[in-house]
Amino acid sequence: MHEGDSFFFFVGTIGAILVGAANPSVGIIFVKGIWAFFIDDPDLAWSEAVYWSTWMFVVASCQILGDTMRGYGFGVPGEKLTVKLRMMFYKAIARQEIGWHDMSENNS
Repeated sequence: MHEGDSFFFFVGTIGAILVGAANPSVGIIFVKGIWAFFIDDPDLAWSEAVYWSTWMFVVASCQILGDTMRGYGFGVPGEKLTVKLRMMFYKAIARQEIGWHDMSENNS
């Protein structure tokens, strides 16, 4: 792990929490919103439908934000690690003597 990656992991963790909480929240909102179909008063049914659809929009926005945060927070340290491993691999290959590359067990 590189120095300074803890911020990215924090952002990724918060994003993962938002994404993980979205599906149960959608289930609860969906069940509560279904009750609007069973209300006899049209004005009350309309206000309940608007209320729960607004909450659905809020949860969807939080899920989009959380997924972006998760991808960024875990993607940046992953990219740094991949670059570091590739650099170590290529340096190890380049340090070998020239005859090492001609051996049959070392070619692809």
